[in-house]
Amino acid sequence: PVLKWGGLDPADQRTDYDQDGDGLIEITKLAQLNAVRWDLDGDGAPVASASATYLGAFFNPVTKAASGGLCPTNANDADDNDCRGYELLNDLDFDTDGDGATHTAGTGDDGDAYYNGGSGWMAIGSTAANTAANYEAVFDGNGHVVDNLFINRGTWLYQGLFAGTTANAVITSLGLSNVRMQAAQNNSGGIVGVNRGRIAAVWVSGTLRAGSGVGAVAGVTTAASTARIVASYSTAAVHCTSSASSAVAGGLVGYHDAGEIQASYATGAVTGACPANNKGRLAVFGSGTADVSYWDAGASTASAPQGQTTTALQMPTSYTGIYADWDAQDVDGDGVAGEGEDGDPWDFGYPNQHPILKYRGLSPQPQLDEQPDTAPDFGAGTVADMTLPGALAATFEIPPATAGNGAYEYAASGLPAGLALGTPDCATDRTVCGTPTTAGVSNVTITVSDSDSNMAAGDEDTLTFTITVPPASAAIAGTQPATLTEANLNGARVTVELSGTAFGSLAPSHFALTTNPAIAGLSVGSVSRTSPTEATLTLRFDRTDFSTQSTLLVRVLATAHRFGGDLDTATVAVMPIGGVMLSATMLALDEDPGTTNANVGTYTAVLTGQPPGAVTLTPTSSNGDVTTSGALTFNATNWNTAQTVTVTVAHDDDAVDDVAHITHAVTGIPDVTSAARVRVDVTDDDTQGLTLA
Repeated sequence: PVLKWGGLDPADQRTDYDQDGDGLIEITKLAQLNAVRWDLDGDGAPVASASATYLGAFFNPVTKAASGGLCPTNANDADDNDCRGYELLNDLDFDTDGDGATHTAGTGDDGDAYYNGGSGWMAIGSTAANTAANYEAVFDGNGHVVDNLFINRGTWLYQGLFAGTTANAVITSLGLSNVRMQAAQNNSGGIVGVNRGRIAAVWVSGTLRAGSGVGAVAGVTTAASTARIVASYSTAAVHCTSSASSAVAGGLVGYHDAGEIQASYATGAVTGACPANNKGRLAVFGSGTADVSYWDAGASTASAPQGQTTTALQMPTSYTGIYADWDAQDVDGDGVAGEGEDGDPWDFGYPNQHPILKYRGLSPQPQLDEQPDTAPDFGAGTVADMTLPGALAATFEIPPATAGNGAYEYAASGLPAGLALGTPDCATDRTVCGTPTTAGVSNVTITVSDSDSNMAAGDEDTLTFTITVPPASAAIAGTQPATLTEANLNGARVTVELSGTAFGSLAPSHFALTTNPAIAGLSVGSVSRTSPTEATLTLRFDRTDFSTQSTLLVRVLATAHRFGGDLDTATVAVMPIGGVMLSATMLALDEDPGTTNANVGTYTAVLTGQPPGAVTLTPTSSNGDVTTSGALTFNATNWNTAQTVTVTVAHDDDAVDDVAHITHAVTGIPDVTSAARVRVDVTDDDTQGLTLA
């Protein structure tokens, strides 16, 4: 048993540092990674001069020193140690103090364990500024990531995680995230300065600056028969600082002197002082070759054979097109291509995303975080401002987005209550659907983002528009017949039109009729729906006589519609049979005309139906001080044209307010001898008083 209490690391307490028996010493911390420099052949037996330091990184130096190293000894050969390299058991982060400032602005962070006075990491194998020993074993990342590597050694050659590798070296299944090589001399790269062995399924992001021969994965590849980079990629920016005519820089490999690059790509910018024709977006080629490997030429026309447009690199979602042979590579180095994990090392994800690695547990998310970040874009798509009736089902789609990295995620803010965007409420993730339940004007924002987690500033796009839900109201849209009279009131139909809402279940009891003056015996006989917002009432009238024009008000009760609350409609005139309709039944005049002729008033009269012949309307005042303009004559042609009666008040000597009643004698209409009367209220202009002389 080993202790884990209080954060004790079980890995530190083992005497066998190859517990899984694969011949690889297990690394769980940066101190152990640093110790690799004293055991470049990976057999667990360090160089004698650094034995104590090396074994101390693995916690139990006494036991391990006594056994000769970290690995069990081969029983058949006392001098043979069975280990052949190293493997990561977890991610490693050079930001050891956790403040996020490992290489802020390229200056390093003195709170980190490998700040080294501002020089940062010294490549495994480096011994001095211009010399290096080569790593000659296996380094298996097991899909893990080394984050925030910082190097600032301006006069040192052969910088990187490793200084150099021999033909026997293998570096595989590793991510190098957010590397910052602030300064280094020639032949420097993120993974290794000079590569002579096999690098498989690695990825690199960040920024690398060095004199010449600088690349994101390797500064230089040499040894034609063994140097190989397969199924690897970089998104890192590379910058050469040397202006010498021979200075070179490449997105994946600075100078591909010999060996082969297979099924790999680079997307990062290559800039700097070196000559323009010595900057290779994939590599600067010597005698080395590249097979089905590409560099991202952006939106420009691609140049064969390696250059591809961003669209060409992003659109395939499987091993097709330019990636047709990427599942037929020997990634694991067993000499057989396309078998086992070799047959599916890549995750193509979504359109608008470059391929990422999934080989042997490489996690997609850290890679998506470092993808070239393109914000989603609605382009020219818009949504027009709209008006939606309340309590009516509504459905519309927002335009699709383009660009971005990964799957689109749409979100809405400001939608009126009752509306929702996307599934599961609506049919698709771009559909807005539902039934508005609150009136008002809503400012709606639709946001699209992609599924990557880097979410750089502006990594989204928006659409804005307004949705107006009108307040619920009702109006009379029409009547049949158009003119309602005592004769046609029974069976007449009144159409009620709603806005801002819709009718629910309908019954005669959902409407109320009010008449003024009252018409006895009038009610709603039946009701029918002609649309969600329109209903037709059929009136019932028991033929009770009335002689004065009345107004009919239809009230829509809350039980009839889906917004709640009673709604009035406009009023409709209902006329007596063969009657005369007056525009007013009361006038208020002053005895003193003043400057506004306040002693003169008018009203109009019109017939409610076409008469059989001439009709005379004679107004008569009950007060001699109140006079009218005289009789009006109607006939079959002008019966429905209103005519005016003028009323004038004369001055009298008393100081008493008067009242006059104007009656109307009718001749020419059968059974009709009079029309309604008009009351005139007169305000006197005299003041009663007594004068003493």
